[in-house]
Amino acid sequence: MRKLILIIVTVIVIIFLRIIYSPPEITQETVKVSRVTRSDASKLFPQAHSVIRVEGSSRHQVLKSDGEVIGEVIHSSPRGDKVTGYSGPTPLIIGISKAGKIAGVQLLENEETPEFVETVTSSGLLERWKDLRWEEAAYFKVDAVTGATLTSKSIIKTFKHSLLVLAHEEPYGMVKLSSGDLAAILLAFLALIVCVFPVKHKGAVRTMLLAVSLIYLGFWRGELLSIQIISQWIKTGAVVVPSIVLFFIACLTIIVSLFTGKALYCYFLCPFGALQEFIYRLSPWKSHVAETLRKALGKVRGILLAVAAILLLLRVSSNLTDFEPFTIFIIGSASTTVIILSVISFVLSLFVSRPWCNFLCPTGAFFDIFRIKKNP
Repeated sequence: MRKLILIIVTVIVIIFLRIIYSPPEITQETVKVSRVTRSDASKLFPQAHSVIRVEGSSRHQVLKSDGEVIGEVIHSSPRGDKVTGYSGPTPLIIGISKAGKIAGVQLLENEETPEFVETVTSSGLLERWKDLRWEEAAYFKVDAVTGATLTSKSIIKTFKHSLLVLAHEEPYGMVKLSSGDLAAILLAFLALIVCVFPVKHKGAVRTMLLAVSLIYLGFWRGELLSIQIISQWIKTGAVVVPSIVLFFIACLTIIVSLFTGKALYCYFLCPFGALQEFIYRLSPWKSHVAETLRKALGKVRGILLAVAAILLLLRVSSNLTDFEPFTIFIIGSASTTVIILSVISFVLSLFVSRPWCNFLCPTGAFFDIFRIKKNP
């Protein structure tokens, strides 16, 4: 009964968060766009030969000389011109690769003080979103640049606004799966089979799955489920899905949790958990945590999840990227907080199995809510 009450409360919180974070209305005026030229596109795609505007969209397809589409470019003006820096708008062009990742961001001619612009560009701000999936980049936390605060804040807001508008242009229900997405979904299905059904040499197979997840989902794709991503789905009604693969894995995990009580993602697919487990297996300094202490520490996860929910409900913070260390896999984009949390977790993994997973992970606590009857 307590578990059922907790599930009901969770659903109520999700509905309430969806209401207070209703996405902005996208009007016809909003989706008017400035045309992207070949010269603009070549700044982001050196092989650009021609540019074609996608009808009814802010997207412009970029083609090579042989007609092959190599990516897309969106122009922030005029829909982002209401966002201003110190002296006016900070128009951008944003390149998106065929894989759906940010290929680059270019600041166009503007009226900002040249010294401010130089400070921003030399800081590497425009590179912070590179190689992130564009849906994730729309919510990825980037700090303003000291010495050019207004200019950098304007660029950040313009960038995010442009991607949010793009998200609302995407036909609802139209899912584009790359070969990489299909490979990741196949990995999830294999994990499902090993998790739910009797399998010979289950331990060895699980180890192989964790190794593949660590390399492919972690280091290669940089895609991990997190409270930040789950909160994005809640706030946008799953319009802005950071990764269709993660959305699929999250749904699969909840279903498996409800019907079997098993932790599909946490125990078979999570790259961060896999890395901790491998460190522990190789460590000569393993130690035992008393059961009473383990139970007490295990409650911290739920407390952190509650704190995250309260921050969102009170609108104290809508960005929880640094709440967990998972962006450590996105090389060059991890914040100092994320690096510190990761180092602490890895050091503790020398002595204790999966310290972050067992004692601190709010994402794991969220999925545990749906485990009516827990099974290993």
